[in-house]
Amino acid sequence: MTVPMLFNLLSACIGLAAALFLCIGAARLSNQAIWLLSSTFWDYNPHLASALISQRADYVAGATLLIATFLAQVAANLAPPVELGAVWHGIGAVVLTSAAVVLLALAVRYRVAASARSFVDAQAAGLRSNDKPSNR
Repeated sequence: MTVPMLFNLLSACIGLAAALFLCIGAARLSNQAIWLLSSTFWDYNPHLASALISQRADYVAGATLLIATFLAQVAANLAPPVELGAVWHGIGAVVLTSAAVVLLALAVRYRVAASARSFVDAQAAGLRSNDKPSNR
């Protein structure tokens, strides 16, 4: 291992740790926390819930991409130097792989948002049913 490779791997590992620390707050924004934050004492705030759901979904998708980036950097430094052929082959592989990873992140974002939305909607429906006057 050369000194530049050592520093490159070190930077990738430290960057991965930094990404994990930055992403932990968003990952802890659970469906229950979204519900509690978007509820007021008297009623439910659908606008705040939508904003929090979108924020959480974006953070999770971004964290997925950020972690994939650092893992790719580590893999690049650990992989043996193998010739991929023409430059166009390498560029094609990078473009296709990047597109696949971004599509995966978009799918993760959609799934996280859909899950949180269904949870918050169910909680809001329960809140609304409790507001109905009783037949006394």
